[in-house]
Amino acid sequence: MVIARFNPSRIIQWGSVLEPRHFSAISDIDLAIEGVGSLEFLTLFRLAEAETKFPLDVVRWENLEPEFQRVILMKGEIRYRRLISSSNSERTGH
Repeated sequence: MVIARFNPSRIIQWGSVLEPRHFSAISDIDLAIEGVGSLEFLTLFRLAEAETKFPLDVVRWENLEPEFQRVILMKGEIRYRRLISSSNSERTGH
């Protein structure tokens, strides 16, 4: 839904969802979305919330401090990256 409708350049996942022994019914899902405009991001967040029963922590990459971006890149996994050509996409991860 997110990729097809909003065409982000990158989606990065981090947090307890990446470590099954720490993920539980009270966990949230942490995602950083890059390449989506501010107004589109609000719609994206609302629609993404409706797709899961887990709480979401979805952040717009461009709004993050560089230090937090580095932490996310060190601890997270890139789940999606748009190729240079807008007609092709590459999925990474699972």
